[in-house]
Amino acid sequence: RRSGVIGHVLRYWHGPKRRVIQAGAHIGIWPRMLAQYFETVVCFEPEPANWACLVQNMMGSPRISCLYAALGPQQGAVELNVQPHSTGGHHVATRLDRPHVPVSVRTIDQYAWQDVDAIFLDVEGYELPAVFGAQATLARCLPLIVAEENGCSKKYGIPSGWLGWWLRRRFGYQLVERIEEDCVFVAGG
Repeated sequence: RRSGVIGHVLRYWHGPKRRVIQAGAHIGIWPRMLAQYFETVVCFEPEPANWACLVQNMMGSPRISCLYAALGPQQGAVELNVQPHSTGGHHVATRLDRPHVPVSVRTIDQYAWQDVDAIFLDVEGYELPAVFGAQATLARCLPLIVAEENGCSKKYGIPSGWLGWWLRRRFGYQLVERIEEDCVFVAGG
């Protein structure tokens, strides 16, 4: 399903393909595919077992940088609920009575990148908090944004559709397509 998504959504991006930020890197499938299109891929993965697999899988890929952290609205730390039966379902903790681990939180803005042309987010409902930490980058670069929206944001008190509403109101982004659970946003679209 996802292998064709990247090439398809990039038809909405007419600028250069220098740096892409990808969060929820899992074990490296998205970063490897994005490296076929972008000069530099920066991916974030906070879950320890996924991180170990990601680093191993990205060895020998000099255009891909892997950062061991979650993305959020501010730097710090959070607990991550780990899903014992789903390596792709880990998320910023909503319940501390379930398995959890502490993780570092970074913001996209803290890196002050000047060449972000796309952001791909698959962070299990934490997409809006992640873009809150990218406001300076969004204002400066106006990248293409592809974000999963599947109702998981409700566990953080964020109704479905708020990411698109906020991006439109704050930066003039438009939802140009929805491909299954992936929403494609472009500035001034």
